[in-house]
Amino acid sequence: MSRVARRGLGLTLLALLALAACARVRPLTGGPPDTTPPQLLVVTPIDSSTWIPLVPEIRIVFSEKVNPGLVRRGLRTYPDLDIERLSVKGAVVRVRFADTLASDTTLVVVLGRSIKDLPGRDNALAAEIWLLYSTGPALRSGAILGRVLLKGRPEGKGVVLYEPLEPDSARVSGDSAAPRRVRVRYPLAATDDDGLYRLLGIPPERPFLMRAFVDRNGNLQLDEG
Repeated sequence: MSRVARRGLGLTLLALLALAACARVRPLTGGPPDTTPPQLLVVTPIDSSTWIPLVPEIRIVFSEKVNPGLVRRGLRTYPDLDIERLSVKGAVVRVRFADTLASDTTLVVVLGRSIKDLPGRDNALAAEIWLLYSTGPALRSGAILGRVLLKGRPEGKGVVLYEPLEPDSARVSGDSAAPRRVRVRYPLAATDDDGLYRLLGIPPERPFLMRAFVDRNGNLQLDEG
């Protein structure tokens, strides 16, 4: 074999080795982990809407897909309404409530921090999202904003309870002849990582009591011990 042929054969072998190296199966290294929580992009009806239907229905669009199993757990309302239908398709959540509200009623819908993106990422909402609506011409409510401190430091797992000092007479007019009383659930708010909270939809000009506790297990309940 001539010197030129041997040189050509050597170049060919080097090229084949390079192709084999390029075709070698290697694990994907991937990028940095996703640490961005879902954000609210659109809600219909828009926040602070008036004259909503007496049987409310809302559509929520997040910035990314959310865990369907956690949405119902993370959603609460004041007054306390049953959910007739809830669907989660990717980043879109649709909720239709089963109860009929009375006319000129302020409805508060809260998206809690237990709502997260898909499993494996598990990024919870950075803070609770509070939405206000009214079946009448105006939102008749007040607001309380503050911070929970524990030993002088912001408490990121705090829960603040609101309780009026007078009996609640809220009703639902499903049947105008015999209105039925709704379940009484007084508003509560969870803090964000900086200990900040906000309570919206509070009845104005009414005395109330505020209490706070540390919610280690994230169930929003005052457990024994």
